This record gives sequence, structure tokens and C-alpha cells, in this order.
Amino acid sequence: MRVLLPYSAEIYLTNLKPLVDYFESRGDAVICTAEDNWDSLDSRPDVVISNQAWWKLENEIGQRANSTGIPHVTIEHGAPMFYQGGPQYYRREIGAADVKCLWGQHNFDMMRRYKCAPENLRVTGYPRFDELLDYSSQSNPKPRILFLGTWKIPGKIFEVWQKVLEQAEVLGYTVAYKPHPNESTRGELLNRERIPERVEIIRGENLFEEVARADAVITSPTSVLIPVFYYEKPVYSYYPWWQKGLFQFHRTFKLPGVGKNRLDLEKLVQQRVNRERYQRYFEYTAFKADGRNRERIYQLCQELAAS
Repeated sequence: MRVLLPYSAEIYLTNLKPLVDYFESRGDAVICTAEDNWDSLDSRPDVVISNQAWWKLENEIGQRANSTGIPHVTIEHGAPMFYQGGPQYYRREIGAADVKCLWGQHNFDMMRRYKCAPENLRVTGYPRFDELLDYSSQSNPKPRILFLGTWKIPGKIFEVWQKVLEQAEVLGYTVAYKPHPNESTRGELLNRERIPERVEIIRGENLFEEVARADAVITSPTSVLIPVFYYEKPVYSYYPWWQKGLFQFHRTFKLPGVGKNRLDLEKLVQQRVNRERYQRYFEYTAFKADGRNRERIYQLCQELAAS
């Protein structure tokens, strides 16, 4: 197959890099482009793949592909873990694509709640999640707390961050802080003034590896929970349960968080997670841990290209 992969942001290319590598390992040609090169292509692609198809370059090339009968497969770039209301207009359809690949059944259920047509959706798993198998869960003699930043909805991040710092200092725990990738362009919620020198700041490292190395994770209830479930890590959310959309989330995912449970780092680190429940959560949100997400998308692209 000859594949055209447009990307309007570097994070989209990063997200699909494992899929690109898989296609190339099978002998297929993949053209990754950050500009509209449709008219300058030597020959038309057999399929277009994108990480979103609602706006910018991906939508423009998707429309060109639609007009010539070339299939366009888009892959969910950030599966919502909780319902954010009707204004999420772009969840109601899949943009300039023929089919959208979803991370898991939870992603499918969420898209249906946004009134997206089920015939446009296919649960395949997410290509990057194949890399979860590359790391093993660890524990540390000196417990390591991984605090994951956010960029869109702060919740109670500042209050929880302060409690983490205070308790970790008393207990002698290590704290590592990883900003959200979008904070580099949209501004950081936890700026340097809020981060003591004793805190390790993580930039650019693999999220899966960092979660695997942690003894507990403090985060927002977003897609970062998927490696938390896979590596079976104790977790605490800095989003209050009464925040918009989270009531149903907490009914589905029974996880501790601010406003519902008092943060106690020592108990959090020492607790044993419910492995059966975590496995159920993982399968619901990320489909399968079989390392074959890329293969399923590859096979789908082959079917569409041949039809």
C-alpha cells in the first residue's frame, strides 16, 4: 500500500509513529506531510491515515481524498474519559474520514453518547498502546510519586499539588512532575515558582515508562489512566467528583479523588489495587493488551484500499 499521513501538529505524528513503523516494516510506503502536497504527489495514495479529521490539514486532505474515492482512516487522538457536554460538536461526526478507529468500547460508548453514527466507528485499539508491552511495572525502595499535569481543565490541581509536596517531604518520598505535552504551547499550569528544586521535572520521556516506574500516580481522569490500569498503579485524581461530566465517570471507574477521598500518600502507596477491576477497566478503555492494535488497523486499511 501507498499511505499518505497528514499531520497539522507534531503530537499527531508522534501518536502515529508506531503505526508508521509497522506499515514500513511490511514494505509499504508512508508519506508523512505537514503541508498540503496532494497536487504534487507522483501518484495517488491507496489510503489516507490521520490522527484527527475535523480541522486543518487533515480535514483538507481528507476532503481531497473523499472527492477521488480514496479511503481515509482517522484514529482517535485523545479518547475522552468523561462526557463533556453538547458543545463537543466534533464528537458527533468523524470529519473528512470514512471510518474512525477507536481505543476501546468506552470510546465507542462515548462517541455514541455524542450521537455519532455507529457505522462510522471501529474498535481496534490504539497503535501506541502496543508499546505498553515494552515495559514492566516496578516499585522503588524510596517510593516515587508521579504527578501528571494537565492543560485544559485544572480542577483542584494546585491544592492537591501542595498536599503532595508537603506529605512527600515528611515521608521522604520522591516526586516527579511531568507536564502535559500541550502545556509547551499553551502555558504551564504549574510554573517554576510552584516547583521546588527537589522535584524531578520530566520532559519528553515515554509516559508509559514513567508510569511503570512510579509507586503511585496523581493525575486528571483522562487517557493517562490507561497505563495506570495496565501497570496496576494506585492513582488519585485532582478533579473533584462534582465537576461537569464526572458523576457518571465515578460510577464507572471507582477511583479515589479530591472531594471524595482525603489524600494520604502513605496509604495510597501501600494499598493493593483491585487487579480484577483494573483489568476490566483496561479492557473497557483500551480493548486488548495483545500488541496487535497496529495489525488490526493495518488490516482495516487493506480492506478499504481493496474495496
